[in-house]
Amino acid sequence: MMEREIFRKILGRLRKDELRPVLQEWGHLGKRLHEIDFSHSKHSVHSYVVKGFMKNYPNGHPDAVGKLDLLCLQKHSAKRTWAVYHLKKEQDSPPNDVADPKEFEQRLRRELGVDFKKMELCVLQHEKALWVRICISKGSKTKPMLKNATYCVHFPHTPVLIVTNMKAATAESIKQAFVNVLDYDDIQDIRLTGRCVKSLAQLSLNKYSQGSFSQYRLNQVDLQPLSHGKKRKRTESEESITDPRIVFVNQKEKKQRLEILNDTFGPNPQPTLEKIEYKLETKFHGNHYAPGMRNHTGPFHCRVKFEGTSVIEGIKNLGKTELAVVPLPDHLAKVHSLAKNHFVLQDKTKANKSVQDSQT
Repeated sequence: MMEREIFRKILGRLRKDELRPVLQEWGHLGKRLHEIDFSHSKHSVHSYVVKGFMKNYPNGHPDAVGKLDLLCLQKHSAKRTWAVYHLKKEQDSPPNDVADPKEFEQRLRRELGVDFKKMELCVLQHEKALWVRICISKGSKTKPMLKNATYCVHFPHTPVLIVTNMKAATAESIKQAFVNVLDYDDIQDIRLTGRCVKSLAQLSLNKYSQGSFSQYRLNQVDLQPLSHGKKRKRTESEESITDPRIVFVNQKEKKQRLEILNDTFGPNPQPTLEKIEYKLETKFHGNHYAPGMRNHTGPFHCRVKFEGTSVIEGIKNLGKTELAVVPLPDHLAKVHSLAKNHFVLQDKTKANKSVQDSQT
């Protein structure tokens, strides 16, 4: 009964038009897939799927739930919040990484089996990344529950691991298992979170080729600048307004501002981050606007949070629309190259002292 409810919960995450292709890739219904009438309601389709699976596997299948759950997650990964971790190795020797999903699953199962006797583990390869589902049971007699599942995405031959929220009781064991399997020495939370897995991977893997350098990474630079080829077609936003009634009095300033923003952010769409948070531990510099703070000598503590569908793109647009002064300060202009979206801003003297303390 519990397995049937789990199937229904997982299938309920999919839109109706996504059911057929996902079930085909799942592969556990066989010929019974063609007997399902997908024009019926989602509830009816779910019932057909559960009945067809139970007929094919009366005693269940160990990987069926995990594989279906991962396939659904890949379709709707943006519904979860992900955190990025960097794996570290002290020696110069390259880590003994694993790219084959079956071998990776075997190694990870051995490592997790040391601490967890009852668990479900599934690994699938999707878009050059290994997607991992770990579902651990709380007790030795209870089955692993869907709400306790942890999902991870690892890009082979890179030190990047992207993980959903982990339970406090299992987090250290899971992280240590990945360190051992991938042959690293340590793992570190780099304080980069978001909902778009592709953007998180881009920010962490290509941190030194963001902004104006992105056009080199994406092969958008003219390799023969002296050749007179066909000019690139101007986009609608680049087309000049020909209405004679409209006169721009600040055309030069506008052009200069756009050039600065293009040098800072580049011509391409920015990676998607839904939140950027700054924690301020600096002296208060707004005495002109708040005279009552003149005698306040201690650090000024506050949090500033930017939220939206794409915050980096929004910061760029603030400069475009003259709602922000350009050039932007470094903590805004370089956010796409810092591989984090949680920052602590301190006065230089305090920041330097914190660095010295950490080194001693």
